[in-house]
Amino acid sequence: MPSLLHNDLEPSDADLATIEGEWPVIRAEMEVVEAECRLAAAPNDVLARRAHRRAVRRLLAITRGAGHMTGPAVGPDAALVLASRLSPVPAVPAA
Repeated sequence: MPSLLHNDLEPSDADLATIEGEWPVIRAEMEVVEAECRLAAAPNDVLARRAHRRAVRRLLAITRGAGHMTGPAVGPDAALVLASRLSPVPAVPAA
């Protein structure tokens, strides 16, 4: 059985550089998820809708500018997935 060195368990400098390069997309995706949670909690909240639109647009802008990156978060299909998030959230009737 091969022994695992400490260095085998840690990310390499190249791994860390890749993560650092992807961080703007990760942060923007987190903002979209937070805005979606806020919308789920209060679907009729105008400020929540505005925050969601803003977060999605920010993510779209970042992914458009990251054409050199690859992966599920960035690529030709990312804009289609995000565009579906721009559709208005249906209002939930007050109970």
